[in-house]
Amino acid sequence: QTPLPKRPRTPSSPSVGKTSGDALVDPLNPDQREAVYHRNGPLLVIAGPGTGKTLTLTHRIAHLTRSKDAAAEQMLALTFTRKAAAEMADRLSALLNAAQSPLVQTVTFHRLCLDILRQKGNRIGLPVDFILCSEIDARDLATDLFLKSGGDKGRLSDFLRRLPALKAQLVLNDLSQTPGPELLQVCREYQRALRDAAMLDMDDLEIEAHRLLREHPDVATHFGKRFQYIFVDEYQDTNPNQVALLKCLVEGGNGEICAIGDADQAIYGFRGADVTHFREFEKDFPGAKRIVLTRNYRSTPAILKGSAALMGKKRALTTDRTDRSPIAIAHLKTVSEEAEMVVAHIERLMGGISHFSFDTGRVEAPQTDLCLGFGDIGILYRLNAQGNALEKALKRRGIPYARSGETPLITRHPADIIWRFFQTLRYPGNPYYEAAYRRLIPVAPDDLSLPGEYEINSPVSDLLEHAIAYHNLIPESEEETRILARLRDLADRCDHNIALFLDALSLERGIDHTLLEGDRVALMSLHAAKGLEWEVTFITGCEDRLLPCSLFDGHDESEERRLFYVGMTRARSRLILSHVDRRAIKGPLRQMNKSPFLDRIPSQLCRPLDRGDWQAKPRAHEQLTLF
Repeated sequence: QTPLPKRPRTPSSPSVGKTSGDALVDPLNPDQREAVYHRNGPLLVIAGPGTGKTLTLTHRIAHLTRSKDAAAEQMLALTFTRKAAAEMADRLSALLNAAQSPLVQTVTFHRLCLDILRQKGNRIGLPVDFILCSEIDARDLATDLFLKSGGDKGRLSDFLRRLPALKAQLVLNDLSQTPGPELLQVCREYQRALRDAAMLDMDDLEIEAHRLLREHPDVATHFGKRFQYIFVDEYQDTNPNQVALLKCLVEGGNGEICAIGDADQAIYGFRGADVTHFREFEKDFPGAKRIVLTRNYRSTPAILKGSAALMGKKRALTTDRTDRSPIAIAHLKTVSEEAEMVVAHIERLMGGISHFSFDTGRVEAPQTDLCLGFGDIGILYRLNAQGNALEKALKRRGIPYARSGETPLITRHPADIIWRFFQTLRYPGNPYYEAAYRRLIPVAPDDLSLPGEYEINSPVSDLLEHAIAYHNLIPESEEETRILARLRDLADRCDHNIALFLDALSLERGIDHTLLEGDRVALMSLHAAKGLEWEVTFITGCEDRLLPCSLFDGHDESEERRLFYVGMTRARSRLILSHVDRRAIKGPLRQMNKSPFLDRIPSQLCRPLDRGDWQAKPRAHEQLTLF
């Protein structure tokens, strides 16, 4: 199966959460450029926040291609999200000519593994037309089997978290760390259910691709020779299967690998990532050289010094910025007051967003020398549930916003209906897909089929328009309009291949958050904010038990600190950290203490947030009754 063709490069539309840098500006100094561009053999580039990580990687690819040291079709650039892959492809389009840039394979790990298994998976007994099971369906299936086996609901989240590692042990026949017969048996039943339905889930893609290359060295040589130059973004987020896959490719083709990342930004341990691989890069790829980038192009000195102190670093990243604005700390009483503070401060930053703001004296003039749009402001939090109060406050004030959680496109209307409809047509007789479709469309006809002028191999764009008309999917909001536009764009690129269309949708993951467009305030979790930046960034809920989050079993305080570090370094010019005295989390209202992470930030870098003439509203008088 061939990868999706790339979109033609067009000027980017405004996006919520800007990504840094101009695609044509090389961020390296002359000494670094010499080391990065002309280094032969394995190379690990340590790039802290805002140091031009993606630019460095794309400029190295462009240099090797333009200097004719390597052909564009020998290049493989790997990322973890489709958003990051699209950004890298756009920058390569600006650096290479129109004939070269499409030849560089810029894909996610899952996409690479899917392509490998579509081409050679039959060597390990996989059907060529296996069905890709989405993260959503995989989680539902695993949950159902776990509960039917008599598993305790309290242990469900732990089982789902451990499932990828259990699968790898089973598939790769490595039971050296047996978790217990009960969990292993549920895992076996889950794998059997997938195989009986000719399905692979997202974890299977990496596990089976690794097994294929390990058991068939000729296949490893085939793909290793094809991709002689491998580039990996965010290497600190790799898991054991991904590293094993990379080693097979590099050794099989006697190729080169260049990885870039930052151990201080390793925040996906709960997804199976292991920062140990970053620290052992030289062990995995002997002869590797390390290069450290220390110049930050994003944040002010206070933000850089404060985040460095959080991580216990003696030196902060350097910057040419001279803005001396301190980090603002807001101590509030309640969650409602915190939400009110955020929206009121946004109004002050923007100089007011309505006549009401001026009439009430809420603002008098813009309270910053920055020229801001709504898309320059990000509001972050540790748990998605924290966004509810903030969302209500933004709605009440009429402030445009985009809320991004961990929700994939295929769960959003109308993409969910179209996805399920095409699944039932492409895989007839699959009871799971038909049942899922009928839960969305309970009045659908008994005989699901295409009209006479269509067949399943018709142009996907035609099939899509039929599905839209068949279900009368008239968009009723801006978001639904954007979703349909994305589906039409994807359908155009899939030509007559409906299987490719379904694969692309099933690969969609919540962390991609590719629907964030337009001039709107961003509202999202700290995890979702990775890779984005804003002129003004709020981190709300800076309280113990939330940051670090100790509400769940198996929390890792070191990773929680790295997550807070990632959040702080999303800010370019202003950083506002807020904490409250009382908050309801996982049940009753609790008395909260400020996060110990705040105490790590030197006091000389901070100041209380200036809230103007704000005063707490008096509690409304309530007349007592006799009843």
